[in-house]
Amino acid sequence: MSFLLALLVLNLVVLVHEYGHYLAMRRCGVRVIEFTIGFGPVLWSRRLKNGTMFLVKPILLGGYTKPVTGDQEGSVECVGRWQKAFIFAAGMFANVIIAIPALAIAFSAKGAYPAIVAWAVWWAPWWLKGTLAAVVVSLEVWLASPILIAGMLLSPQTILDNAAGPVGIVVLGNQIIQQDPGLWMRAANALQFFGIINVALAGFNLVPFYPLDGGRLMELLVERLGWRAVAAFRYAGVALFLAFVLLAFASDGVRVFRLFAGHF
Repeated sequence: MSFLLALLVLNLVVLVHEYGHYLAMRRCGVRVIEFTIGFGPVLWSRRLKNGTMFLVKPILLGGYTKPVTGDQEGSVECVGRWQKAFIFAAGMFANVIIAIPALAIAFSAKGAYPAIVAWAVWWAPWWLKGTLAAVVVSLEVWLASPILIAGMLLSPQTILDNAAGPVGIVVLGNQIIQQDPGLWMRAANALQFFGIINVALAGFNLVPFYPLDGGRLMELLVERLGWRAVAAFRYAGVALFLAFVLLAFASDGVRVFRLFAGHF
């Protein structure tokens, strides 16, 4: 049951991220063709009044928002530089914004918070500690993630040992949810996992690798150097992004192997 709950949490996090992009695109006048949760064949679809096709697919390991592109009216390319930056950053903002109240409720319900934020909350009254800890954890993890991931890329073995793809994230969620007995505490653990994964996704997307959101934001600056610089930036970003993802999935493979090996 906790595995299914962890999988649901992972997809809710992706939904929050993509909905942030969706709202920003609509705010900036960009037409959205598809808003999709999952991958594979379409299980359910509905066309919204604004023309966006909302799709649900069976492989619940991600999702995406597909806007109009090119020179068409309402495309991302036709909006201003600041509007593009707002659109690219909106998914991360949505994750961090929703993570703060989720973590605040979880910390307050459990009466505990991570030791790494003790320096920031020691002075606060008991009723404020949970909320303050949630704010500090969210901002620290989000803003520090690019540095942590850059350090991990210098040591591929570190990624294999510590990074996680979808399988690893669900396994981690299962462990967090089950670490305390009782329905109430497990609900608080699930909420804490939801907040942590929101911040982790925001942090990962802040890394300046194309096609991540941070890479798209960085590209707005690189564009001033000309198309050759943009092309080089994209190729380098995609190569680093794929290297990290492949190592993370390899780490998932090791976890699955160990899980099955433990039953024999």
